[in-house]
Amino acid sequence: MSRKLAVAIGVFVTVMTLSAAPAMADVEAGFDAGSLPGTAQYMTGSGTLNNITGSLLANNDVDMYRICISNPGNFSASTLPTPANFVVDPQLFLFNASGYAVTGNDDFFGLQSNIPVGTIAAWPKGVYYLAVSSFNNDPLAFRPDGTLQGMFDGGPVYTPTPNRGPVQQWTDNGFAGATKKYRLTLSGVKRLSGTGACPV
Repeated sequence: MSRKLAVAIGVFVTVMTLSAAPAMADVEAGFDAGSLPGTAQYMTGSGTLNNITGSLLANNDVDMYRICISNPGNFSASTLPTPANFVVDPQLFLFNASGYAVTGNDDFFGLQSNIPVGTIAAWPKGVYYLAVSSFNNDPLAFRPDGTLQGMFDGGPVYTPTPNRGPVQQWTDNGFAGATKKYRLTLSGVKRLSGTGACPV
């Protein structure tokens, strides 16, 4: 084989490999992602974000991620497929950039959760917060009278409860057990810029 032909084949293979590279996935960083917008893990980088893997370290652990939803009509989030030693009954909650309730889910596929495509089609592109908790560990926000109450109604896909402020804390009634894993499968999501902005 000639040197020129070998180089040409090498370039072709490299280009094809790069073009076929999957969308980037990410892993919960450090010890634990935070549970509120002020302590959420920023999912930064470039390109699309199709998966996030992490662990709930105790019954009342909540992991929240700051993400960029670039295509609300195609956005989805699911806890399937499950990893080994997975959270048996997870919940998903989505908040806007200010921490107000958008939607959520519990028990869409058996005990696993899913926010299906089309759920937030009417919402704008931009920064959102996606949280995962175990069953019965729900977000709380202030009502106009100053009391803390739940933020979501209905199911299996939740809708925001009227007259609630941004998320403040969680009910701490979870049943995850010690160090159970999850894998979030996403669509319609891009990574944030290095400053945490949404590149759309």
